[in-house]
Amino acid sequence: MAVVSLTMRAKQPKRGIVCGELGYITVENFPRADKATITYPDGSVEVIEVGDTLKALTYEVEDMNNCIMKKNDNDTLGLSVDVMNIMDEVRNQWGLKYSFE
Repeated sequence: MAVVSLTMRAKQPKRGIVCGELGYITVENFPRADKATITYPDGSVEVIEVGDTLKALTYEVEDMNNCIMKKNDNDTLGLSVDVMNIMDEVRNQWGLKYSFE
């Protein structure tokens, strides 16, 4: 089950929570968080802190560069290309063209 709430106008907390049988993870200030809190069924808590929120975009660029350079270490690039190909094929079947094409 997934619950997603998004608004462009209302001020809501930027919080992500992932729940499972062995506990849940809370991430505050998503998507620019610098820590995550894991809460286990027995009530114990573990906090994982990494990085600097001011460098978040830098981390994303570095990760993408590493993905491209190493090619086989991360499936994300291949999956993204697959989605692009599928979307291009759907657009072709529908006859959908963008003005810049």
